[in-house]
Amino acid sequence: MLIKKKIIARNVLLKIMMMSVLIAGLLLSQGCGNIELDSEDGKEVKPSVDNSKAQESDEEQEESTNEEKDEEETEISIIDSDERGNSVGNIVNGGLVSSRGDLIVHAYGTETGIGIQKLKSDGSKTTLWEEDLSLSPDIRNININIIEDWIYFNDDRIYRIRLDGSEFERVGDTWGGTMNIVGEWIYSYSSNGIGKMKIDGSNEEILTDDRARYLNAVEDWIYYSNKNDNLNIYKIRTNGSDRTKLNNDLSRAINVVDDKIYYIKYGDESGIHRMDIDGENKTQIFDKPVTTLNIVDDWIYFCKTVLFPTAKTEGKIGNFGQLHKMRMDGSDITKIDDSLSNRLNIIDDWIYLYVLDRDLEEIQELKAFGASAIMHLHRMKRDGSNKQKVDDL
Repeated sequence: MLIKKKIIARNVLLKIMMMSVLIAGLLLSQGCGNIELDSEDGKEVKPSVDNSKAQESDEEQEESTNEEKDEEETEISIIDSDERGNSVGNIVNGGLVSSRGDLIVHAYGTETGIGIQKLKSDGSKTTLWEEDLSLSPDIRNININIIEDWIYFNDDRIYRIRLDGSEFERVGDTWGGTMNIVGEWIYSYSSNGIGKMKIDGSNEEILTDDRARYLNAVEDWIYYSNKNDNLNIYKIRTNGSDRTKLNNDLSRAINVVDDKIYYIKYGDESGIHRMDIDGENKTQIFDKPVTTLNIVDDWIYFCKTVLFPTAKTEGKIGNFGQLHKMRMDGSDITKIDDSLSNRLNIIDDWIYLYVLDRDLEEIQELKAFGASAIMHLHRMKRDGSNKQKVDDL
């Protein structure tokens, strides 16, 4: 019994000692150790604690954290939500050309294929991509967009390649039609309808099953000609809501500019028409047939249709026109060039367009108009001067 009591007493003593150690450690961690008595009144005095080393450590840690944040912010590239890969006017004309600084990226065609080159201001050219095709290049939409150091383009599907020619890859699984890139989003269409996805191909989403042409993604809206409804113009928000019909005209080459929609109307009252983005205040501003248009700096550039017969058809066709320009209200109509041309793209002071490299008599004898009528990309100043074949640059 005595032995048992001794053991119990020893255990209690050990517990008391352990508790004392724990309390002392807690007090030290809170800076309350070494409590002294004031020599005069006996009050407890808490000695001043030297925190300089701790403060220096905290400051060093904060600086290190800030440096890490700065490095992370440097690595993350934020794309302006309003940045465009190309203009809407160029895209509805096939997106043959886009630019980044003094670098021009353009499509080019041969009798068997199509490719993409970059053209520097010093005149040097580099081929980035090329493919043999069964189709003539005059009937293809390449839809070149440039965002950051990536070139995006269509070849039945959407692809991208670095400006230096590296990292060629497919983007997404579905889309291949007219392509607008705005900020971090690609807006395009396929046989499934109109859709969008991130520029890395993620977050694919169908917005409507309307089959579209001449897509314009402007601010929070997508404007388009609806193939399900005789190419009448519709609009839908970029989140897929508020789908709205805007007119009852067979409409082509839509250009949305400054709260107005400019378009080519076919059929009765054919020519260039304009209306508000809500479909109101429709008016005709040019009353002759037109093949395409593109609007830059308050000027409408357009190809006035040239009608001529061919051996292929008993009637007349007019897939090409002569380049003109006029003011936004239809005034000051001026012819720029006599060549038969189409696919009108504008970059800075230059107009790029496909020119039919045959005279009218040759065209009239063609048996298979289109595939045999090879066009080549030309450029000229906006006043028609300094006309050049891009292949010869």
